[in-house]
Amino acid sequence: MFVLRGVVFVRKNIWKSIVAVFFLVVAVGFVWYFDIIKAFQADDSYVLSALFDDVGSVSVGESVKLNGVKIGTVRSLKIDGNYQAVAVLLIKNDIKIPVDSSASIANDGIFGKQFVAINVGFENEVYKSGEEIVATKSALNLEELISHFVFDGNEKKVESDR
Repeated sequence: MFVLRGVVFVRKNIWKSIVAVFFLVVAVGFVWYFDIIKAFQADDSYVLSALFDDVGSVSVGESVKLNGVKIGTVRSLKIDGNYQAVAVLLIKNDIKIPVDSSASIANDGIFGKQFVAINVGFENEVYKSGEEIVATKSALNLEELISHFVFDGNEKKVESDR
């Protein structure tokens, strides 16, 4: 009977091990699949860069949108020699952006995620891969804006009382 219990115990551990290995293989498969998808997406895209004073909470992988429709992703973020944020954007090849367009950091609702919004211009000439979007508008910092109204308003009130 003791031996039989040991066999049952080992059998339960084997099934746990098999299930664990199965889930590990599935997880590795998902990572591999999405890595392949990203590689194909990079081939269907071209690269633009944009300089911002402040990118807010935009991070790598965030959306690049034109009129609310996703047309690309943020590939990387770095700081240049003038301490400005450089956003490198992957844009779908079938989307051509006029050279007088601008890029801005926008919010997806009041408390939503931030993303890079492309505001389309009217020129016939379009950006080519590797070029920089010159006209940019940095992220609006809601905390700074509120504190500006709250504290600046109080200072003016105090000064007028003197």
